[in-house]
Amino acid sequence: MHGTIGGLGETKIDDLININKLIILIQCLNGKGKMRIILQGALERLADYARISTCPLTTRCTHYTSRPKNMWLYEVKVWMEKHNFTLAKPNDDINHKQKHKIMDICTRKKEGKDIWEWTNNIHIKYITDIIHEDGSIRTQLLETLNEDIKSSIKGQLADWIQTNKHSKWPQHGKIRVGSYIQHKTTRHKGLVTQILTGKRKLQLQIYHKKRNGWHPTQRYQTCRIKSCTELKCTPSNSTPQIHLNDIILTQNSDTDSETDQPQEEEQHTTKTPPFMGQITAAPDMLQELTNLGFDENAVVEGVSDGSVKDISYRGTWAWALLYRDHRNLPQLWGIEAIGKDNVSKIEQTKCLDTSEIHSYRMEALGILAGLMFLRYAIEWKGKVIWHTDSQAVIDTYNGKLNHLTPGKWAVQRDKDIFDAMLYQKTWWKDRFQLEKVESHVDKKKDEYGNKRIPTPIEHMNIYADWLAESAYHQKIPIFNPRLLQRTDKWTIYKMVQGQQIELTDNWRKQIKEEIQMEITKEAARNAPDLWGYSSDEIEWRQLRKTIDVQTYRDKVQLIKIVHHRRTTNDYLHKFGFTTSPKCPVCRKETETNMHHLLYCEDKQLHDLRNLTGQKLAKKIGTLQRHTTCKRTNKIQQKLREIIKQFYTNSTEGEAIGMRDIQDQNKDWMEAWEKGAENQPRNAMEEFLSRAAEIVYKTHTTTPMWAGIITKAWMWLLRKGGISESDTREAITATRNTLLASTLAAWDIRRTHIETEEQTTTTKPLRTTTKNFLIPPDPHRQISIIDMEGIQVQDNYIVEGEQWTAIKKRKATNTATSEHIAQRIAATRYLAQQEIIPFLSNPTQPIRKTKPQRKKRKPKRKYLTAAQTTLITWRKTPTPTADTPYTEEHEDTCAECERGGTLIECAHCPLCYHKECDPDMPHNVQQPHVIYICPHCTLTPIQERKRQKTVKKPKQFAKWMQAMHDRKKKNATNETINRKRKTEQNIMELEELEIENPKKARPGTDI
Repeated sequence: MHGTIGGLGETKIDDLININKLIILIQCLNGKGKMRIILQGALERLADYARISTCPLTTRCTHYTSRPKNMWLYEVKVWMEKHNFTLAKPNDDINHKQKHKIMDICTRKKEGKDIWEWTNNIHIKYITDIIHEDGSIRTQLLETLNEDIKSSIKGQLADWIQTNKHSKWPQHGKIRVGSYIQHKTTRHKGLVTQILTGKRKLQLQIYHKKRNGWHPTQRYQTCRIKSCTELKCTPSNSTPQIHLNDIILTQNSDTDSETDQPQEEEQHTTKTPPFMGQITAAPDMLQELTNLGFDENAVVEGVSDGSVKDISYRGTWAWALLYRDHRNLPQLWGIEAIGKDNVSKIEQTKCLDTSEIHSYRMEALGILAGLMFLRYAIEWKGKVIWHTDSQAVIDTYNGKLNHLTPGKWAVQRDKDIFDAMLYQKTWWKDRFQLEKVESHVDKKKDEYGNKRIPTPIEHMNIYADWLAESAYHQKIPIFNPRLLQRTDKWTIYKMVQGQQIELTDNWRKQIKEEIQMEITKEAARNAPDLWGYSSDEIEWRQLRKTIDVQTYRDKVQLIKIVHHRRTTNDYLHKFGFTTSPKCPVCRKETETNMHHLLYCEDKQLHDLRNLTGQKLAKKIGTLQRHTTCKRTNKIQQKLREIIKQFYTNSTEGEAIGMRDIQDQNKDWMEAWEKGAENQPRNAMEEFLSRAAEIVYKTHTTTPMWAGIITKAWMWLLRKGGISESDTREAITATRNTLLASTLAAWDIRRTHIETEEQTTTTKPLRTTTKNFLIPPDPHRQISIIDMEGIQVQDNYIVEGEQWTAIKKRKATNTATSEHIAQRIAATRYLAQQEIIPFLSNPTQPIRKTKPQRKKRKPKRKYLTAAQTTLITWRKTPTPTADTPYTEEHEDTCAECERGGTLIECAHCPLCYHKECDPDMPHNVQQPHVIYICPHCTLTPIQERKRQKTVKKPKQFAKWMQAMHDRKKKNATNETINRKRKTEQNIMELEELEIENPKKARPGTDI
């Protein structure tokens, strides 16, 4: 189930595997390698196996086919049909196909499997294989079927036959086994019994005509297929008797129907897409811009902006064209447009519950709308410079769209818009340029606190922003993404009420979330007492991301609350953990989750329910728009009263039920009845009828206290003065307050149980010190953490800030403790026993084990406001032993670098002021207190010891390197000296040879 609607947000392993298969499949289809060719062949094999001519990833075909072997694509297709996912190209029209196979027309699920098996048995695929040229059906092929399947086939083929009756190309199939033919030369008539493969011949069983019809003989003839023509036959009641009509049907070829049918030429005309949004332009300005568009050197500028107030509802965009005056300043051309995009079901549009609208999408839509206007309406051939304040759109247009890989495309958001922008980019090429402009400069200040003065182009962006805001209040057509011109990329769709809705977000994440939403909706339909008797009225879109559940523990808490799975006494008594199923708070009724939440009459729970309604009404009041209209103020006040009516108690002390609300508010029911009878109603009656709709369709108050938001509830919020930008905040505050109230009620139950038990648990009790709900703080967001310590005392709810743990007491005088003590005493022995007692005792001694030392955190002392010393755990670990620092300390504070009264650290030369270290003990000046500065506290002892031990090896290594360099230098010098000496000796010998030639050099011959 979905993580914010009563589930853990996890996905099954089977779904995860198939999601990855689906992503790999679509990435390969969008790629350009060999895998694309391989998968296209796999698609053709699956289509041929299913006897369909359309794309098998788009058409449902696994409900009538049997599971084949060695076809992994079929397994993915089964999973896709289970969750209503399809794959298709945006520009493909699956209804327009030249050739239709039998299963394309026979789509009834009841007879689908029988018809598919019949086509496999007689080896036919196309509709043309079972009809004659004049449109009549070949009845001899239907002889083996029962009457129900025959009538089903004839009924489903009737529309196709009527449509293709006047087609120019032949609508009949090839001659096959079982056809009745006539030889053109011999004029023999008979039945085809065999088709000779590779020879283009057939074997004919000749029929002989008698008085009562044509009868088979034992004569056979082999003839060419081209020499035969097919006959139409009419079977009689008797089996051997058959009537062959005189109408001869031509058969001009012996090839398959795929090749002998001349295909109609597809005429793909480029349609000019409708202009997105409402365009405002003066006729003279439009004509001037059109004339200027033929100049290839002309330059036009544009500016656009988008606006989103509620990501789950709608957004707007606007654009305007600009030109440069003689001072080179941008000026409005007088041509502008506004548009609106909607993803909510309030406007009766089909969409996915996981779809969202972000400013990223609206900014891109403004640019795309301007480009399409210039291309199709103006036919602009020059250059375009466009100004936008969205750096993300600029980066995507200039970056991702240039280097778009299948992997990057799978994680791209708003694929429909950027696919259309990629289609436009291939036409504009380098003639279109995006430039960044700063946004909302009129609302910003400079470094000195003065309002900034916008530049001329920033003024244009402010004007576009104003246009986008004005689109919320105008009745303009809603943008339809199906009309966009797209590329040939494969994309993922989901079937919603018979209509394909595209998945435009990150495919992996959105598919997972869609599956989780399906499971959640199924659980809601199966549990009407918890979700309401009309689960279709739940606004699932508003339940997403509107509650503060981040951790796994928070999600488990929400699951227990929504599905009523908390460990109340009815469960505990059922499994023998308690002696009584009675409620531990009121001691009257059996404790169930519903009883504890709604029907317990305890005074604290009674006050908690009342205060929850007051808190919700006050929060809604702070978010309502302030106006001077009296009628609007009455409606806003009525909304707060309705909230108090739903979240309050009855006279018996229980949470008010729907029957009590009907009895107390007759005007609600009267307004509802007027609407049912189509009687005129005023604004107040229309408002009250929506409250009555919640009563009738929810039927129980349990979904209201669980935070379930319905469509009627959303209508009340929007008509009750809550703006679109504050709607999500109002829903989030409502759900978080109800969740916190439920947790506080459970905390009251736990307190009752703990006070009654003889032995307390180790879980700490919480002391209440601060009033939380009275008076409420409108600026504070209520979360689970805030409301976790709430308790009710003396008719008001308080919050626990300080924690005081009660020590655990040993259980005494109980049968269990005495039994355990006896067993321990009977089996207690010494670690080393004497020899004689050991021999007399047959049991083995207890092994001597070294007790493990418990890790304890050091404690920190501080003073409270009451001048009492409390001991708490330190936030950071403090070293327990280290070498004391005995040298001189610094003269200034390590924090503020000033002198004065300083406290010296015991392990380093740093000093601190008493006020500069918030963790410094208050009694640090006493002699027995050892102060350790934050630096020493954050640096563990092991790290400091390692630094000290590593310091010596580093110095030794440095000394060794120096010695090595010195030796190397000395060796080099010795080599040079030796070389010089050798050269000098050689020179001296040569001089001696010149002076005394008779003296010979040692080792030489003269």
